[in-house]
Amino acid sequence: MTDQTTLDKLLHGRFTIEQPAKGYRIAVDTLLLASSVPAQESHHILDLGCGAGGIMLALATRLRDTYITGLEIQTKLVTLCKSNIQRNAYDESLDVREGDATQLDDSLKEQFDHVVMNPPFHDAARHDSSPNASKRQANTQKTGELEAWIVSAHQALKEEG
Repeated sequence: MTDQTTLDKLLHGRFTIEQPAKGYRIAVDTLLLASSVPAQESHHILDLGCGAGGIMLALATRLRDTYITGLEIQTKLVTLCKSNIQRNAYDESLDVREGDATQLDDSLKEQFDHVVMNPPFHDAARHDSSPNASKRQANTQKTGELEAWIVSAHQALKEEG
């Protein structure tokens, strides 16, 4: 990932996000996914592979008293996400951790009302992978990786989640 970023206002300026100028960037699917979560105030949500925090910020903009934890494997994106949380004054309701969505830490198991994710879904053997390393990691799955994301999502949910 390059260190160049852009600062973008989304949802008519309701939140601002710094994201990589090249590589994986927020698109309409991010906002559609965030808008489709049937969360209510005070729910706890986990965003697996949260990147710079687009889904988290869009959800927090809609649901002010919701608690959202992001999990991201790419250190530079974790740093951007932390900065975006602070920039939008969501320090008390949003948190991001560095970690692998395919190997969920025990502290995240059975804790969440909802899990959202936009996992790597392109098959490397049948997809022209991005030349950008960060975007390639976000979009191109390794064998069995999608299944591991689904298992982690299931493990993270509360019994009625």
